[in-house]
Amino acid sequence: MFVYTASLFLLPCLVLLWTIDFYLVVTCFRLFFGSIRAGWASRAAGKLSPITDPLRNAVRRGLERQAQRRLPAWSSWLMIIASGLLMRHALVLTILLLSSTKGASS
Repeated sequence: MFVYTASLFLLPCLVLLWTIDFYLVVTCFRLFFGSIRAGWASRAAGKLSPITDPLRNAVRRGLERQAQRRLPAWSSWLMIIASGLLMRHALVLTILLLSSTKGASS
C-alpha cells in the first residue's frame, strides 16, 4: 500500500498498520500450515508459533476467565483475527481522515 504522507504524524499510524498487517498474514499462514498434515507444514507452523501463540494464549486465558466452561480452540483465533481486522480498519480510516484534512487545510 503506497500512501503519500504530508505529515510526520501519519508515519506512526502507517507503521502500526503495517505491523498489524504483518501479524495477520503470519497468523493466517500459521493456521493454514497447521491444518496441512505434511511434515514440512507442521515444521513451518512450529516455527511461526513463537510469533503468534503468546497472544493467542493470553486471549484464551482471558476468555476462559470470563466463561464458566472450556471454550473451543478456534475461539481465541477468531477473536485475534477479528480484532486485528477491526483495528486495521480503524487505522485506515484515521489515516484517510487525517490526510484528507491536511490536504484541505493547505
